[in-house]
This record gives sequence, C-alpha cells and structure tokens, in this order.
Amino acid sequence: SDDDSSSSSDDDSSSSSDDEGDIQKRSRRVPKQTTEPQKKVRPKPPALSKQDIKERNEMEQTAVATTTALPKFTSGNTTTDAKPHPAGGALDYSVTQKAVSKTKRRVSEKKSSEVGSKDVGQHELKKKKHNHQKGKIHKGSTKPKTKQKTIKKSLDDDDDDDTDMSMLDIARLGYQELVNAIIRPPRTKYKMEELGPLTFVYGDKEYSRTDFELVNKRGHKLQCSKWYPSESASDLPLPAVIYLHGNSSGRTEVVPQCLPFLLSLGVWVVTFDFAGSGMSDGEYVSLGYYEQDDLSCVTEHLRSSGSVSKIVLWGRSMGAATALLYATSRDASISGMILDSPFSDLTQLFNEMVEKARDEGIAVPGLIASVALRMLRGSVKKQAGFNMKDVRPIANAENCWIPALFVAGEKDDFVRPHHSKDISEKYAGKNNLLIVPGTHSTARPTSVFDSAVHFLKQCLKLPSTSVDMWQYSVPANVSSVCPPWLSPKPQSRTPEKPQVNAVHETEQDIGMTNDRQRKIEASLFKMLGQSQQGMSCRNLGQDHES
Repeated sequence: SDDDSSSSSDDDSSSSSDDEGDIQKRSRRVPKQTTEPQKKVRPKPPALSKQDIKERNEMEQTAVATTTALPKFTSGNTTTDAKPHPAGGALDYSVTQKAVSKTKRRVSEKKSSEVGSKDVGQHELKKKKHNHQKGKIHKGSTKPKTKQKTIKKSLDDDDDDDTDMSMLDIARLGYQELVNAIIRPPRTKYKMEELGPLTFVYGDKEYSRTDFELVNKRGHKLQCSKWYPSESASDLPLPAVIYLHGNSSGRTEVVPQCLPFLLSLGVWVVTFDFAGSGMSDGEYVSLGYYEQDDLSCVTEHLRSSGSVSKIVLWGRSMGAATALLYATSRDASISGMILDSPFSDLTQLFNEMVEKARDEGIAVPGLIASVALRMLRGSVKKQAGFNMKDVRPIANAENCWIPALFVAGEKDDFVRPHHSKDISEKYAGKNNLLIVPGTHSTARPTSVFDSAVHFLKQCLKLPSTSVDMWQYSVPANVSSVCPPWLSPKPQSRTPEKPQVNAVHETEQDIGMTNDRQRKIEASLFKMLGQSQQGMSCRNLGQDHES
C-alpha cells in the first residue's frame, strides 16, 4: 500500500508539473489579463535648445508659485489644463511642449508670409521697371541718348503735334463744307424784277405772269410762278411744262433760255423754288429725295385748277434727278421729260469726285474714301433726314415708260456724260440721248432746242403752226440767252443776228456754276487733308477762261 501511494504521488506530481509547464508556455504566448489598464510609454522628448530650456524654466517657476490656478494652453478650439508632475509638482512637459511648439510655428509662419509678400512686391516692382526700360530701348535706339538729343526730339514732337492739329482742323472744315454743299448749299438771291413784268409782249402775242404760293407735306411754303398767254384762242386747257432748277439755284434759271422757247410753243411755263432754295421755306435740300414732294404738290395744284391738260417735266441737274425719281415711282401720267445732266447715283457721284482728286495728284487711299463716305452719309441722315443711298434715279429706270430726252455736256466733269448714258441704256421707255458741247453749267446750243421742239410736239400733240414762231425768232448756231420781254421781233427764215445787249449774247453760267463747282471740290480736298493747291495749272487755266 505504501508503494502504491508513493507511485500515485509520483504520478500526481509528474502530472502537476506537466500542467504547470503547459500553463507557463501558454502564459508566454498569451499575456496575462490584468484588471488595471496598461500605461502608455511616453516617447522621449526631443532635445531642447537653450531658448526652449529657458522658456520651460520660466513656465515651471510660474506654475510652482501659483497654488490655486493652473495655466491653460489653447490649441484651436480645445483648452487643456497643465497637470502637476508627480515627482515634485512641476508642469507636465508634454502639454507645455505642445503649446511652445505651436506658438513657435505660428510666429515662423507669420514671418515667412511677410517675407514672401515683400519678395513678391519687390519682384513685381523690378519687373515693371525692367519692362519700362525695355520699352524705352525699343522705341529709340539701343545706345543711350544724350540730353541734347532728348531735348531736340521733344521739340520735334511738339512740331509734329502742331502739324497734325492743323491738318485735322483743315479736314474738319472741309468735311463740314462738303456736307453743306450737299444739303445746305448757298441760296440763290434774286429780285422779283428778274422774273420780268407781269405782262409783256413777245412776238405778236401778249403774255402774263402770276406768282402763287403752295405748302408741301412738310409744311414748307413754296414760291411759284407761271407764264401763260393772256388771251387763249379757246377756253380749252393748255399743256404745261414744269421747269425744275438745279442745286444752289432757283426759279430764275428758266428765264434766259427756256422761257422764250417754251412761250413760242403756246404752252404754260411753270416753275418754283424747291424747299431750301431761293425764296421758299426750308433749311436743307436733298438732291431729289424730298424734292419729289414739292413737285407732287405743284402737279396736283395744276391738275385741280382745270387750266392744264398734259404735263411735261424739264429738269436740269438736281431738277432732272427729281423728275426721274418722281416719274418712275409716283406719277406715270406725265407726258414726257427733258432731262439735262441727271446723275444716276448720288454715292457714285461722290466716288467720282474722289477719283478726280486722285487725278489731280492727291493720294486718297480707298479706306479713307470709304470711311469718309460713311461719315458723310451719317451726317446727312442726322441733319437732313434722308439716306444718300436712297437717291438713285437709275434704280427704277427699267420700269419707266414715259418718253424722255436726255442731254449731257461733252466736257462736264462734275456730272459726267456717262450718267445720262447709263440711265438711257437702262430706261424702258422711248428715249434719245444728246451729247452737246459745253460743261455742266454752260448755256445749251440751239441744237438742243431744235430737238426739244420735235420732242414736245410729239408728247403734247402740238399743231405744226405752233412752232413757226420759234423757227423765226432765233438764228442758227446762236444760243438764246435773252429774256422774252427783251427779245426783238421775229424776222425771216434766214435772219441776221438779232441786235440785243452783249450781255445776253454771251454764254452764261446758270444753276451749278463753275465757281460753285470749284468750291465743292475744294471742300472735298480739305476733308481729305489736302489744300486747294492740289489742282493742276491746266484746270485753273480753264476755270479762268470760263
């Protein structure tokens, strides 16, 4: 039994020792679980500089002296209390070190930002200074200029400025003159005596003149005159010829040439001052645009009077353009038109004036001409209320069937003969074109009136006896510039030259005179920055002869 007990005890001890060995092995693999939380090991603080040590000592002394309140360190939105050190009441270094590091970091960031902004400002200042010096070098030479050269350059610049200003003043003056030449030309001044007596004898017949006044659609008063036989062979209405004057002219334009010839045909002769011309109201002319309204006012008055049967229009220059614009768009009942020197397109007329300036030796770039034309259109539209592009007598020529007789001066350099030719070629109705000697404003030769006799005879259905007086009154190859009340009595078919005053024998400038034409051209030259001296001596000599 003792042996059994000992063996059993040995077995118990060996089993117990085995159990303890297993437990130790497990304990090495798995750490024992303790009820108390394991303390974290604080990292070793970094080495402090002398300044950090000094600041720490000062803060520790302050903490020891303070018994009631402990200092607080703020980090963002979190406030942390400083804890006493377990060894001797000193501050917890971790909290203190965090506050010191954050303070130093903020100070360093602030300094770096200030230094950075300062460096950026200095960099921009140096860059501007460099660009400024670079611009000076590019403008002038690369070599430094002396003070004397700089002073000389400044004086030269002042002279250039004065020259530019004077050229600009000349251009502005010429531009306004050109605008006025189109829409506000000089009014012709005349006395009522120039229209002749109220009654007079021409040939063997007595004629009368009556002045009357009409009001157009714009409220302008139009001064009108009509000549007619004092005693008519019958009470039937007579045909009438309405004469339309040119630019910068008036109703006296009909007197020297057309009135004697027309009265000899036994027709009424009616004329008037367009609005803005002569004695009529109005400030501006429109070269045919608003003149259509004036013509419409006169034709309506004549037709409502019952004394007029058929109507023929006779216009010159602006008057011819007005007749075309009116007949082609408003009144197809006109019996015929005699059109002396009409322009086909107002814009084209301006471009040809620029071409003439180039022919005179004035350099006019195409860009300058186009800009000047746009400016001119704008000023005309603003002041006179119409667009120059709308003044195109040729526009509706292909739709007009009224018989027409076109006349153009061979040496007309203001409205060149090709204008009449272009309209004649495009004209739909029956028409003839006469190219006669003379310029834009000279009196027409007798051949024009011989052709007009046959034209009016067909248009107005005149009897053949009505033209006998005209065939007797004016000799061949002599222009008639004599008013009918001053003309001699008719002679035989082979008459001698009539004895009249010499002033009426010579050709006279009527309507758009040569002097007026030269002023318009001079205005254009001024607008283009040139002077009137650009004209050639050849043209000046021709103007002097005229």
